[in-house]
Amino acid sequence: MTKEKKMHKYVSVLAAFMIALPVSAISDTLRFDGTYSLSGQTQDCKVENNNMVSAAFRIQNGLLYGLGSVCRLDNPTPIRDMNAVLYDINCADVDGNWPKRIFLMYTQDKGLLRVLDGHAFFNPACEE
Repeated sequence: MTKEKKMHKYVSVLAAFMIALPVSAISDTLRFDGTYSLSGQTQDCKVENNNMVSAAFRIQNGLLYGLGSVCRLDNPTPIRDMNAVLYDINCADVDGNWPKRIFLMYTQDKGLLRVLDGHAFFNPACEE
C-alpha cells in the first residue's frame, strides 16, 4: 500500500470517528424526549402552566423546558448496564443562568426518574 493510500485510509477512519461521536452524543440527548408531569396528573399536561394540577416539563432535542426556565443537556454520560444518562445542564430563566448536573432514567412504566443534587423525583409520562 502506498503512503498516499495509507494516509487516505487514516483520514477516512478519523472522519468516521468524528462523525460518529456527535451522533452518539445526540442520541443520548434524544432518548428522553417527551412531556412529563410534575404533579402525577398525566392528562391535559401543560408545559409552562402555573396550575400545579396539570403542570409539566418537556425534553426535546437536548433541551428541557418547564416552569419558566430552559436547560440545555450537555456532556451525556451513559451509565453502564442501565437505561440512564448523567448530564451537565446549563439553565436559564429571567433571573439568570446556572449550571447543574442531572441524572435521568426511565422507570419500568416509562416514567422518568430525575435526580438532582440531593433530590429525586418521579415524573410519569404525559398522555400525548
